[in-house]
Amino acid sequence: MSKLATVGVGDPGNLPDGTKIEFKTLKLKISGVQPTNFEKTLTFTNQGSGAFEDPATKLPYGTYRFLLSYLDVQDKVVVESCSPGTDKFGKPIPDEKSRVHKVESARYSPNVMICFPGKDVAVPGLPPSTNKPTEPDSADVVIRPTIPDTSKPSTSGSASAVFDKNARFYVDPYSLAANDAANMKNANDPNFPLVDYIAKQGSAVWLGSWSGNVGDAVRTVVDKAQQQDAYPVFVAYMIPYRDCGLHSAGGLDAAKYIPWINDIANAVGTRKAIVILEPDAVPGMVQVEGGKPCLSTELRAERANLMKTAIGVLKSKPNLKVFVDAGHSAWLSADVVSGLLKEVGIDKADGFSLNTSNYQSTAAQISYGQSIRSQVGNKSFLIDTSRNGIDPAGNTEWCNPRNRALGKLPTFDTGVDGVAAFIWGKRPGESDGACNGGPAAGNWWREIAIELAKNAGVK
Repeated sequence: MSKLATVGVGDPGNLPDGTKIEFKTLKLKISGVQPTNFEKTLTFTNQGSGAFEDPATKLPYGTYRFLLSYLDVQDKVVVESCSPGTDKFGKPIPDEKSRVHKVESARYSPNVMICFPGKDVAVPGLPPSTNKPTEPDSADVVIRPTIPDTSKPSTSGSASAVFDKNARFYVDPYSLAANDAANMKNANDPNFPLVDYIAKQGSAVWLGSWSGNVGDAVRTVVDKAQQQDAYPVFVAYMIPYRDCGLHSAGGLDAAKYIPWINDIANAVGTRKAIVILEPDAVPGMVQVEGGKPCLSTELRAERANLMKTAIGVLKSKPNLKVFVDAGHSAWLSADVVSGLLKEVGIDKADGFSLNTSNYQSTAAQISYGQSIRSQVGNKSFLIDTSRNGIDPAGNTEWCNPRNRALGKLPTFDTGVDGVAAFIWGKRPGESDGACNGGPAAGNWWREIAIELAKNAGVK
């Protein structure tokens, strides 16, 4: 079940003289503005209590317009007005926009202040001489979030607005896993089925210094993907000052980065592809190592400009989908990451990606991603499920941790609102770096591949 919020109407309040507003019924019309077409009218009767709730109404994340009306004790319908004026706190009541509210986070319970009745609107329960009072207290529309169940994605169909749920991922017939599986088969290795299982899944192709001429590398993959009628997933990993000097440190000089991105875009051309833009680059903008920021103020601004430009270059191709990497749930808060995504131009991208080459659970990424997307225009997001089949339970080790497992298979049919796809962004069996017994980053490590598959129950 995706994250939802229930709706209730608070006490309509009192007039300035302390007289309580009396009514027979309240009607609340809710209209979805973006991205949903949700529309419903709720009716509440006066039962002598101050607040009313309709737990059957579930609002997904989005922007809504609320219009409250009520039938007074004399059977007169009163509709709340957004006439210019000030509220009881002295703040201006601007215009129709004050009825619009975003349901953003399952962690908060915001009150939506419905507009006060205008000065020329009759208010129930008062004699005619006082039918033009100053504004009374407003009714509150209370958004009460429910606790989401993210352990089982909805089976009602894919909620992705970016891809056809029946689309497929490109499977590289010459991946390191495929090559090793062929060797194991020839040697009658009993673990062949485990590595072969990994080899048959659609996994991302990482682009970096190892790619040689990146245009030729991308063109070769896209040609093969077109033959499979499938989406190739590329991970662009060459941002200057990459990885803060750790196991995968490197990247291009700033002057060479956009030409490199341009070569990727031109190689894709009008064909379909997905690019995940720069793992860790966004959270790395505020990363601190050894007590010092990884990036100075100037280099942070440079990175933001490079990523904005890269998004624009890639999105100039009609069928190329761009997702900006945003780290994962165990790194930065959703609020901080949302601000950084805006800084690098997320509004021009198709969405963002989570857990790339990491091990955090799918459930945690769904919750985290929903909190982010509510702050960045409801952009869709990808989740790397390649090695997150076992919840690390707070362990943030990212470099070849043991006792992990393959996660959900790659699919566009996620059934989760806002999740455009589960992907295998990191190819299982390829090392994170020379750590925890592993070889250099990107090298094949059969031992860990077999462990990941066995722990996932692959036979």
